[in-house]
Order: sequence, then C-alpha cells, then structure tokens
Amino acid sequence: LPSLAGPVSREAGESPFLSKVLEAGGEITAADVGRGAIFGDQRAVELVTESARLVGETLSQLVNFFNPSLILLAVTEIGDLYLAVVRQVVISRSLPLATRALLIDRSPLGSTAGLKGAAFMVVDELLSRERLALWINHGSPVGHPELAG
Repeated sequence: LPSLAGPVSREAGESPFLSKVLEAGGEITAADVGRGAIFGDQRAVELVTESARLVGETLSQLVNFFNPSLILLAVTEIGDLYLAVVRQVVISRSLPLATRALLIDRSPLGSTAGLKGAAFMVVDELLSRERLALWINHGSPVGHPELAG
C-alpha cells in the first residue's frame, strides 16, 4: 500500500505514526495505514485516499458497463474515509443513469468476503451437473484429479 503514493520515509518524517509502526514491527500493513488515517496521520490519509481513488476509477468503468445496483467492498481495516472516497470517485466518473440507484457499502462478510466467495465458487462447480457425474458414485470428490481438468 505505501508504494501507491510514494514511499514512507522515516528520515523525512512524512508519517510519525507509520514510522513508529516500522520501528516496532518492521512492516506496514493496510490495517496500520487505516489506523494511521483514523488518528489523523497526514501521510496515512494520503495513502488511503490515493488507493481509494484508484479503486473508484476502476469501479466507475465497471459501473458504466454493467450498471449494477449494489457494490460491496471489504474495507473493514481502512474505514469510512476509504469508502467515502470510492463513492465520490464512482459518482463523479460514472454516467448519472448508472449511479441513480447505486449503493456502495461495506460487505457484511468483512475481510473474509473473497475467501468465502471463492469457496462458494468451488462448491458450485463441484455440484454442477458435469462435475457431479464424475464423482457421485464414489461418494466424494476427494482423490479424483480429473475434476481439476
């Protein structure tokens, strides 16, 4: 995340909050940047804002093409600022008709949304008519490499 808007430099004193995180643990996570933004660290706010702007620009293209009514984002670690910037960018860069009924909100699944979605895709595929026929007589899909093809 820090590379999105430039490096976080201890020497330059750009981010007192993130500098302390580096000194304590040696690595900055998205959660650290989010906490820094919540505590008002200017560099952390810039990082969150830049990241949200990039996501918002990408989502605006998808909104213009697919015209969804709901977009859910797993932004539990970053907070309200991220969501507000994403919303602002999507609204400003999308067609008015595409955003008239659009809701952009936090995913109720939180940070596990991607993992749960992937698991459901696997289950859907294993239980599809084509794949189910390959393993149902054996009682389980375990040990059937032909299912991967």
